Amino acid sequence: MPKIATIRFGGPGPYGTSVFVNNASGYAAETTSAITVDDTAKGSADVRTLIAVGQDVFAQNTAVSGNPVQFLGICTAVGSSTSITFGDGTGLRFAIVDNQELFVSDPSFMAYGLALQNGFTAADADDKVNVCWSPRNEICYTFFAGA
Repeated sequence: MPKIATIRFGGPGPYGTSVFVNNASGYAAETTSAITVDDTAKGSADVRTLIAVGQDVFAQNTAVSGNPVQFLGICTAVGSSTSITFGDGTGLRFAIVDNQELFVSDPSFMAYGLALQNGFTAADADDKVNVCWSPRNEICYTFFAGA
């Protein structure tokens, strides 16, 4: 069974997604409509393969000293490769600015999306995923293609 990819994340999160806010005006706290995102800093990030509906999403809170990464909201919709919604009743917990990166606490969906980009299909019943915690305190996902 050939190995497709091993993806490691230093633990614990949150983990950068390479998905960035794309709106020169940014977005106000409590925004519940779709926000536009892109991959301006790191290559081809498609939000559909990196953030899932129901996932907790984080960002740096620039209104707080030190710009800590804090809970931004729950993803309630991913409309396209460049659109994500936080419509859980409260929307964004704080304002975000253009080119601000989004983070997730659970990297499993992100790892799966990266594996798909590297040839993993999940179409064969023999396709496997091995998840482990490394001695270097990393969570590792190894994807194998069926026979």
